[in-house]
Amino acid sequence: MEAGKYGWRSIRLRLFALFALVIACVLYYAIADLARQWQARSTLSASVRLSEFSVHLSGLIHELQKERGLSTGFVGSGGSNFRVELDAQRSESDRHRAALQSWVAESAALPPAVVAALDTAGRSLAALAGKRSEVGSLSLSSGAAFGYYSDTIGDLLAVLERSAAAAEAAELVRDMTTYLMFVSAKEQAGRERAALNGLFAANQRASLELHRRVIAIITAQDVHLDGFRARAPEQWADALDGVLRSAVGVEAERLRQQALERMEFGYFAVEPAHWFETITSKINGMKEVEDLIAGDITRQTAALLKAANWQLALAVALCVLAAALALVFGLLVSTVLTGLHRVALAAQGVAAGRLADEIPVHDDNELGEIEQALAAVRNNVQAMIDDAGMLSQAAIDGRLATRADAGRHQGDFRRIVEGVNGTLD
Repeated sequence: MEAGKYGWRSIRLRLFALFALVIACVLYYAIADLARQWQARSTLSASVRLSEFSVHLSGLIHELQKERGLSTGFVGSGGSNFRVELDAQRSESDRHRAALQSWVAESAALPPAVVAALDTAGRSLAALAGKRSEVGSLSLSSGAAFGYYSDTIGDLLAVLERSAAAAEAAELVRDMTTYLMFVSAKEQAGRERAALNGLFAANQRASLELHRRVIAIITAQDVHLDGFRARAPEQWADALDGVLRSAVGVEAERLRQQALERMEFGYFAVEPAHWFETITSKINGMKEVEDLIAGDITRQTAALLKAANWQLALAVALCVLAAALALVFGLLVSTVLTGLHRVALAAQGVAAGRLADEIPVHDDNELGEIEQALAAVRNNVQAMIDDAGMLSQAAIDGRLATRADAGRHQGDFRRIVEGVNGTLD
């Protein structure tokens, strides 16, 4: 019994077509889900790398901010203040720069936009050694030193901004943006440290340019902090308020107000070292808040990645299960169809009168029942044939009183035998 004989009327072909359609749909869903989970995991893996990268980057930014403040104070004082501190800070900045470069070299590829911004920042950092030499020889003005460091830090902040924008996971975009706003506010605090450090070191009336710069710095700092508070979780906002309300926070605010009040006159009565120590303590407190935020983001990213790994493992398991079920179902359908084909061939044999062939029962199921019934039909017909042969042989031998045993037949088969016996009577 060939499927091609019946075309689409073939039950065998229809079952195979239905089986293929169901399995194709199941496998499509399983593979599509696997692809989605793989993409989600890849996205979160990239976000983990970006969060780690941001930690290294913000560390370098923080150290360059301190170096900027010391450099402007050193130049503003004519080289009389901060020489030892500046040398130590340069070493610290170099250490963080090397750590960042090492991480980038060993890590997987960063997004193209981040790489482009990092290249720009790298060109700015390439001039660092020359600028340090100019600061050391006092051939660079305080304003020019401030400008170089601020531009370089600005380039590094642009890298951080690109990293926040590259975080595709919706759960991380808000927190990364909030983190960027805080780091930007801290950068303005660093600029304030450098600007006022130079001012206090010179202890003279501020130029109009410097006056405007300080006002712009303070305003930008307040704008970033307000934006941060509007988006930050309560824990982050409380940590920031704790820094601002601390003793160094209050003292930094008092010194700022004193600078603003005396900017047109000079003679601030503020030791540059006191200002630098106070504002640095405040910024270090802000750095602790920054580390808190970065740690929370890193933990959140790790948790999301762990969940994505579980989802991916589940998707893989479902794909394997779907494939296994497809194989088992395919074997089952094939077995059923093979059994049907075998029963059909046996029925065709009975219909063709080939009763000498035994009809074995292969299965203990519905197909087995059909085989048993078909075997019974064959045996009953064979018994009738045997009785007919016996009566025929008895007539040839002259034993006309011989009759078939109708009792060994059932149903209509018995009626047939009884009818033959009656005819002979």
